[in-house]
Amino acid sequence: MKSTVPRQELFRQTVGADAVGARAARAALQPLLEGLEIEPRKRDALLLAVAELVVNPGQHAQPPATEVEVSLVREGDGLRLELRDDGAPFDDFVACWHAEPVDPLAESGRGLALVAAQFPQAHYAPGAGGRNLLALDVGPAPVPRQRVLLVDDDAPTLRVLGHYLDDEYEVVACESAEAALEVLATQSIDLVISDIRMPGLDGVGLRRKLAAHTGTDTLPFLFLTGQSEAEADVAGLAVDDYLVKPVSAERLRSVTRRVLERSRQLRSRLDEQYGASITSRLQPTLPGQLGAYRCSVRSTAAGHGGGDLLINAATPHGHLVVLADLMGHGTDAKLHAHALAGYLHGLLAISSQQWTPAKLLDAVSRAFCEGALLAETLATLVVMGLDGNGRVVLAAAGHPPPWRITASASEPLDLSGPLPGLAGDAGYVEHSMVLDRGERLALYTDGLVELRGDANAEAELAQQLAHTLVAQGGVDLDAAADAAWAAWRDRVGPEPADDATLVLFERAG
Repeated sequence: MKSTVPRQELFRQTVGADAVGARAARAALQPLLEGLEIEPRKRDALLLAVAELVVNPGQHAQPPATEVEVSLVREGDGLRLELRDDGAPFDDFVACWHAEPVDPLAESGRGLALVAAQFPQAHYAPGAGGRNLLALDVGPAPVPRQRVLLVDDDAPTLRVLGHYLDDEYEVVACESAEAALEVLATQSIDLVISDIRMPGLDGVGLRRKLAAHTGTDTLPFLFLTGQSEAEADVAGLAVDDYLVKPVSAERLRSVTRRVLERSRQLRSRLDEQYGASITSRLQPTLPGQLGAYRCSVRSTAAGHGGGDLLINAATPHGHLVVLADLMGHGTDAKLHAHALAGYLHGLLAISSQQWTPAKLLDAVSRAFCEGALLAETLATLVVMGLDGNGRVVLAAAGHPPPWRITASASEPLDLSGPLPGLAGDAGYVEHSMVLDRGERLALYTDGLVELRGDANAEAELAQQLAHTLVAQGGVDLDAAADAAWAAWRDRVGPEPADDATLVLFERAG
């Protein structure tokens, strides 16, 4: 029997089954997820799933997929992520969701274990309709409705007011201030509308109690009052407005919309100010020289992203530099960046530990598995060790490979490793090299080569930046960084899709 569950396609894009295609799909899907108001943790997990599930069949199926169609659909009250590829059936998809979990350290299993853990409800149909179909149950489709708490000891009034508002808002009704306090202690409320004259704790007492506690002191609040007592009732109280009984449906809806919109604007302004403060503290920087190496950094945040993190620390043999890219934007990304920064600084302060890039990434991976806050973090990292003899040692955890810049070419290094948190001890592999005079090393985050889902343009941008760096080989390091950054700015425009960081290193002597 044909299903009668309504189906609505919200997103569909066909991309190459490779890293460029994964970035394109992720960049195109992200604005939609933000518009749907999917909570940040679920949104970041979805973007990670897209990245992993697009790349894996192109790298490891035999024969490999060349393209993947990515769709997000609404079925009834739920969301589904669907991926259709044109390669051979991919055994690791079957293993993840229908049998034993894959080894998270296996070459074809990177990230799949994490995706399967976050989306356990999945269906894989090899060769369905000429293509392999992997469908992930994302969960309930969000239908954001602000919550209004009505407080009045008169039950008929509660019913009428609730009827006026329940088309636009989720209404919670209480017949006493005491009951309202119990609701506020356990539920998220966007606006309180309370009668003043009530037995026991009245509306004035309720407002004073809320004003005395952090978390409810700035909660929007409206009073319901009689005509003769209106001004005297609200005198001296910090309330957003008052409504005189009897209140019409039009008046109630109009004031409710206005107060909630003003509250939203105030929160947005505070978030911007708070975000700007944190972003300035997280701004990636390095000194002009670390030991035997000159350094130059260029970085920007998309809005107040704050998702890129750059740390350096002296070691007995030189320096360690960590570049991290925290998935997500806004306050969540900032908090995760702060948490990771604090953890890294704490690790690097342990003087008894002889940190190497691989050992440091192993410690970070364990923390992502075990730590309460870091366990909710998705990030990529690259760690570079610099010594006084010109030796460079690198290790990466899901991060884009650095570029080695010579007088004639730009070469991406063969550097890879699983995302942190897939296993407690990931066993990261190090890459060692020696930079000759005149050679440079470029570390960067994904945002440097993202162009809002245009895969061809992103590949061209990466090539253009690499060529720019090669062409600037004979000039000062800062001038070379400026040239590459100017080329990037010209291409991405004033509003980049993601935070972006470029770090250049050059042997000083």
